[in-house]
Amino acid sequence: MYNVDIDTGGTMTDGLVSGDGSVVALKVETTPHDVTIAFTDLLEAARAQLGFGDLRSFLDQVEVIRWSSTITSNALAQRIGPKLGLLVSAGHEKDLYDSEGVLLLPELQRVDGKRIVLFRGEAPDGTTGRELMRATLLARGARVDGVTCYRRAKPTFDVAGLLEQWRAGRVDAVIVTSAEVLDNFVGLIGDVGRRLLDATPVFVPHPRIAEHARGQGLCDVVTTAPTDAGLLAGLLDHFRDAVSTHAPARPL
Repeated sequence: MYNVDIDTGGTMTDGLVSGDGSVVALKVETTPHDVTIAFTDLLEAARAQLGFGDLRSFLDQVEVIRWSSTITSNALAQRIGPKLGLLVSAGHEKDLYDSEGVLLLPELQRVDGKRIVLFRGEAPDGTTGRELMRATLLARGARVDGVTCYRRAKPTFDVAGLLEQWRAGRVDAVIVTSAEVLDNFVGLIGDVGRRLLDATPVFVPHPRIAEHARGQGLCDVVTTAPTDAGLLAGLLDHFRDAVSTHAPARPL
């Protein structure tokens, strides 16, 4: 059986097919008007390379296909593409990507008698994070089962290289995606790292994380829109403003 990995870029679509003791690397041109064409072209190239008579016979021997793309991240970084807007209820602009926001979904308002599974992580002390989602769904009459699918653990590694780069001015920002991440990071970097962190802007995707960061004594905390795209846009806006503010004046 084969595994197929496909990555669609702005110019080329790359593929890697592994299985039966072989690994085949392939490349076709991306078709921006319809990325599924390049997707199919790459599968056809794999079929021909591996000696299958038709695409169906090849796909019968494929166990999994994994597809990824850098087109979206490139568009965000370059600020290109159509301008889109999202309409939300007043007062809930920040609640789209947390438990409170999920609980506002119409599909979760009438769940009496429904069975709902929550996939969650476990902390080193055995806790599984906030109980708001579970408690609210139970109160609405649902049967809620929790499934622990990963364990959150404090990393252990030598941060000397990071601190060296930081002291040399090669760290311009720190991204923190949870309060626990911040606590673990502060514990890892020690007193020297903490002084560097105090002088570095910290970007967070939620007001709750920002509040925790300020409670830790951090002053330069930037709250962005949720998700990776929100963090990326926040970083670009922040440093674009910083560059324009300090840009030298043009001679008249």
